[in-house]
Amino acid sequence: MDKTTEATNSPFFPGQTVKRSAVAGDIRKTSGFSDGEVRLQQPSVKRINLTESRSVPMPDLAQRPAATCQATCHLPNGHSPTDQETIHQSQSTGEFYFANDPLTQQRIIDQLRLEQPTTYCIRTLDDLEKHGLMQQIWLENGELHKAEGRLFIDEPMTLVFDLTAMIPGDIASFNDLLQAGPKCNDKPLGDRIRRVFLVNHGMLDGSRPANPDLWRRLGRMPEKVVAEADYIAIADSVTDETLLAQKTTADIPANAPRITLDFATTDHWYRRLFGGITLNDRGQLVFSDGALANLKENTHLVLNNAPWEDAGFQTALATAIRDGGFTANRQWVRLPEQISLSVAHVCASELNARKEQTISDNTLFQPQNPFVVINGSSMERLKGHLMIEGTVVVQTNMVVNLLQGCRQLVLTGELDDTQWLWLLCQLEALPESKRPWLFSNLPTYRLLAASADHWPTTGDNNQHCATVTYQINPGDTLESLQQVNLTSQDRFTFSLTNSPLLTALINGTPITLYGLERNPKLAANLETLLLPAPYLFIHGRKMDLPKARVTFMPPPGAANHRLGIDQRPAQRFRQPTRTGKPCLLPADVTASLLSKALSGQAALDRGGFSASV
Repeated sequence: MDKTTEATNSPFFPGQTVKRSAVAGDIRKTSGFSDGEVRLQQPSVKRINLTESRSVPMPDLAQRPAATCQATCHLPNGHSPTDQETIHQSQSTGEFYFANDPLTQQRIIDQLRLEQPTTYCIRTLDDLEKHGLMQQIWLENGELHKAEGRLFIDEPMTLVFDLTAMIPGDIASFNDLLQAGPKCNDKPLGDRIRRVFLVNHGMLDGSRPANPDLWRRLGRMPEKVVAEADYIAIADSVTDETLLAQKTTADIPANAPRITLDFATTDHWYRRLFGGITLNDRGQLVFSDGALANLKENTHLVLNNAPWEDAGFQTALATAIRDGGFTANRQWVRLPEQISLSVAHVCASELNARKEQTISDNTLFQPQNPFVVINGSSMERLKGHLMIEGTVVVQTNMVVNLLQGCRQLVLTGELDDTQWLWLLCQLEALPESKRPWLFSNLPTYRLLAASADHWPTTGDNNQHCATVTYQINPGDTLESLQQVNLTSQDRFTFSLTNSPLLTALINGTPITLYGLERNPKLAANLETLLLPAPYLFIHGRKMDLPKARVTFMPPPGAANHRLGIDQRPAQRFRQPTRTGKPCLLPADVTASLLSKALSGQAALDRGGFSASV
């Protein structure tokens, strides 16, 4: 990043970083989530790629130290510690517990909460973005304010890291927090933060995955157990699942205030429950209260199509009920002592009936007329409701923006029931005159209008060979193709800057893309480049790319076999053979197979093209 720009993150444009010019003045991060929860392009905790496993001695669990070890700083030759490095060596303590079942975990958390009410459980990287831990952001008198994250200030707090809920790669992302003198993003934790790590014996004996380096780090901490005398105070502890079951009833209490929440079309359940900062119809920043705010006593909540499969949803709802409230916009929101729940959802038979009623017969598809495509990954980009129009942020309907009056919508991949329900609700909400025909399982020859002309993709004399090469990284997103810039903090205005890759797509510069097999989500969102009328859907806007010329390279094991498109001078789609001679894409290979093949989920062996992946 050059010295004239500064990067920040905005929830209005999920999945990417917002930059501002240095002349734009002080920047305050904005958040669409409760209590300053900010969603970042990549988690604030740095992910660490696991290298080849090495033999690490297992610590002797019977001879653990009685106190947390202090870190010794090893500096390169010629480097002396600065005053800041010396002063800010965190004195945060660390310890771990064995918790082999959910009830034991909850009892430990309850006991820790009795000792320190400010206790938060971390089960995913995203949990560090909540509760103002990484950064405090709030709205006051119409103005956004920010302050240092609570992780880094002198505030007593207990953080419980449930490592049993994480995969080894995510555990490795917390390495800096597992060491003595812990840091997060190179910033030392506050001295009064108590770190507690939950593990189980399955992680120790190998029946549960856990990288050996974890035990080396934990071996420098004391193992703790809940004292037998403390079990009296936590005898009534129950798991999140049990607590919610106790609050759930099929019979709605008489005369009870009733609130129905349907999550089928909710873009983010956290904001729906707890509230968050957003824009009103006039483009002004406001804090929108969540459904759990201002509830009356004995309120009954009907939760329709709630995401119960998301462990974070259950944890957040159960924690709010257990604590008797939650914090939103730096204010405590009290929940009534008596609250009841009931659960409802669209059953499979009803969902199938609605699908059959909506999906059109494939014979009605007209490839000569405009159409757009979606899959399970690209659909997630349709769930936002804000975009940049000119220089300002406005509310919008992403589905309408994608269709642009087009009356044909094609599914190129499988959807789960939750995605199907969301899509059907969106289509049913459109005026009948603007509702598109929905097609599924169309053969490729109906989607790709290929001509008989061949264009070579190999050889020194090939004028069509790609001249620009890009290596796709696992963390890349579609939004990184177009940067959002904050041009004025006072007026809250923005601009968009095209990346060199997007500029090349617009101008028709030949491009070769490598590494999409390592980023299946991005591959799924680039499938629209395979269409006769290629486009990309970025930041809520459909961007037509009639000149796009792209070659998609498969994994190293199939380095000589490519997927290529060339929109000059006619619409073409070709698959080169082993000898480099092109052939038409077979009719029985769907467009969505690009993402599946490149991510190692399928194999292509059609029409002289063979790629094992």
